[in-house]
Amino acid sequence: MEERLERLVGQVLDNRYQLHAVVGVGGSAVVFDAQDLLLRRRVALKMLRSTAAPAGEGMTVSEAEREARNEEARRINRSAFLREADTASVLSHPNIVGVFDVLPETDNPYIVMEYVEGMPLSDRIAQKGCLAVREILRVTHGVLEALCEAHEHGIVHRDIKAQNILLTPSGGVKVADFGIAKTPWRDKLNLHGRVLGTVDTISPEQASGSRVDARSDLYSLGVVMYHMATGVLPFQGDDETVAFMQVNEAPKYPSTLNPAIPAGLEQIILTAMEKSPDKRFPTAADMLAAVRVLEKNPHHVFRRFRTVPLPSPARFFARHGVVFFVALGVALAALCVYAAILFTNITPLPSVTVVELPTYTGTLYTGNALDLDPRITLSVRYEYRPDLPEGTVLAQSPAAGTRLKLDGDTDMEQLTLTVSTQDPNKQTETDEQYARR
Repeated sequence: MEERLERLVGQVLDNRYQLHAVVGVGGSAVVFDAQDLLLRRRVALKMLRSTAAPAGEGMTVSEAEREARNEEARRINRSAFLREADTASVLSHPNIVGVFDVLPETDNPYIVMEYVEGMPLSDRIAQKGCLAVREILRVTHGVLEALCEAHEHGIVHRDIKAQNILLTPSGGVKVADFGIAKTPWRDKLNLHGRVLGTVDTISPEQASGSRVDARSDLYSLGVVMYHMATGVLPFQGDDETVAFMQVNEAPKYPSTLNPAIPAGLEQIILTAMEKSPDKRFPTAADMLAAVRVLEKNPHHVFRRFRTVPLPSPARFFARHGVVFFVALGVALAALCVYAAILFTNITPLPSVTVVELPTYTGTLYTGNALDLDPRITLSVRYEYRPDLPEGTVLAQSPAAGTRLKLDGDTDMEQLTLTVSTQDPNKQTETDEQYARR
């Protein structure tokens, strides 16, 4: 830390904030544990470093070059501070670190923030390696709650990483550092060719300088989930190599590094980390809905997500151990019995059918039977719409084009049509009523 900032410990800034100790040092800022003397509360005070990082080992720079670097650092850091202050003015959420005060025009520009007890997620991963599934889901849930709030206000964080996710002793999760956030109201942050974000978690579109939207944060969170699930980052190397891999290379499946990862969790991670934003979750709310499903049932496997490989032998052994050998013996015995009777009593296996739903929205439903697979039941919900012709299909669920996999004769799916009616007393038609037609 710079000697000038070291001397600030113990001082009172602006007759209000007393600095107690340094709790964090980064390339652009120093964070102090401080006391707000006016409101009598503990706060974190984040202060700009006025100089750039020193030259690396074996490097020398002239005074002119050093001053140019320092001036550029001051410009970028001040811009980041203003952005962080901007987000604080509109974001108020339990999973986002609150900002109380901003003084950007002083000799030592600083932001006064909520003091968060606990540790960064990066420290937790360093201590534990692979985290438990329940903890991964809890942390991811908290971050997604924060992203839902930010994205609803048009704010894209652009630097979701383990270091910016804080864990409290009570199990809380808080997202910090909106310094390079994309906001609807502030001009583009000019870094003169530098890439925004941290290369380890940067999205492909950020790394390539393409347009960024909220789905970029979901990619970065997918990388963080990968890190929590495996204990390692998906791509490793120098910055240039990692940036190239983020754009061009698919990550190893997390289950190859940690066979105990449930298939559903792997599906969420890999869907979030799709190279194309269009193949990721459409919104943070959609990703959060998937996480909530796993919180209720960690072994749930999603049918309409990205396809993942069948469980690897390593994963199978990790979950079932020696039971595998017993099951294998039973299976072999059953196979022998089946082979013995195959020639005398051949029983057809249950049929498997994949049905793609056609488009019903916009057509007229007259109450006649639709040409549906018998394993698909129909439910009709009527909506009073005197402005539309009787029987206009307003919506369908699942959507047109959805592929339903029907296994055997007992696997049932349901198609729901929302249909207009000019009769305000018309009741919803049930599956049983339809079946009796």
